[in-house]
Amino acid sequence: MARFYTLQIETVYLTDTGLAGGIPCKLKIGGVEALRLNYAGQTAPSADGTPQTVAFLVGTLGRPLSVSIETLPDSVFDSLVAVIDNALANDTTITLTGVGDYGDFSLEAVPTLPAPITSSGEFINGRLKQVVLNFTTAS
Repeated sequence: MARFYTLQIETVYLTDTGLAGGIPCKLKIGGVEALRLNYAGQTAPSADGTPQTVAFLVGTLGRPLSVSIETLPDSVFDSLVAVIDNALANDTTITLTGVGDYGDFSLEAVPTLPAPITSSGEFINGRLKQVVLNFTTAS
């Protein structure tokens, strides 16, 4: 279940101005719960029916993370596109810093291809509706 957060992506804040002091955009972060788990694995019944779990310590590496933004000012959208393009062109990670009701986080992530950023394509008063950013955690 996604929770409400304030989020900074590199130097871009998801606010009405793209700056720290702006009014936060309404957004949800899907997959944030997985950032709190350090183990992955599988549970299966043994021959006698007793459940057996095999778990591996993986941290938060390789977890999908999506950021759904209700409306985003076009200038902030342009800044995010530049950050994502730069990361893809230079094969680098992006720092995401979130503050919210399910715990704060700061992590490195890569844009998830083939669609690191999508939207409805609808503009209203200089704001783009229903923007989704897709990342995979790298730390």
